[in-house]
Amino acid sequence: MTWYEGPCRITVVGVDADWPQRIVVEIRRGETVVIPGTVGASELIDDSACGHGWDLSLEHEYDGAWRANVRATQGRWADVDGVRSQLVWSKDHDWPNRANRERNVVIRIDRAEARRPAAEPTTRAVRVGTESAAREARTTAAAPRGGRTEAGSGVRVATSGGGWAAGPDTAAGGRPVTSSGGGTATGGRRPATDGGGAEVSW
Repeated sequence: MTWYEGPCRITVVGVDADWPQRIVVEIRRGETVVIPGTVGASELIDDSACGHGWDLSLEHEYDGAWRANVRATQGRWADVDGVRSQLVWSKDHDWPNRANRERNVVIRIDRAEARRPAAEPTTRAVRVGTESAAREARTTAAAPRGGRTEAGSGVRVATSGGGWAAGPDTAAGGRPVTSSGGGTATGGRRPATDGGGAEVSW
């Protein structure tokens, strides 16, 4: 067995064998992962939960039983398109009077990021029945002068012309709206009436 550590993706990139092949990964103090020896088979190996590394073994099936391949050769780590990768090729059995240089199964190991739990979606609390200051300002600007008009928050502001105009909620940082008459737009609190004797402040 060969020992590795850290999250990696294993992909089978080549198979040329008379016997079935497989890749076995034993995560120390964790699970065992078996990858079939077919080109394209791939699995992410993540030991971040235990942090003790993992063992790699390449095996072949013979006479109904899985046996360890006679050898596995590790290539050098190389950076390919920003990913650190290594090729590993394995020979299942040595034959007499043969060079035994066949690569019965070839895998690629790519360094990968550890799995992380997905962030839970967050929502912004919004008070029911209120509007944004920008919308209230647009409503106020579009309101006709004079007459009885209410802004989105329901606040009415007395004007010096004796009528009513929509105005932003002063609690939200707005200011009362006055007509272009001789009234005072700012200053202290002054009583005014809406024509029916009801007194309001502005």
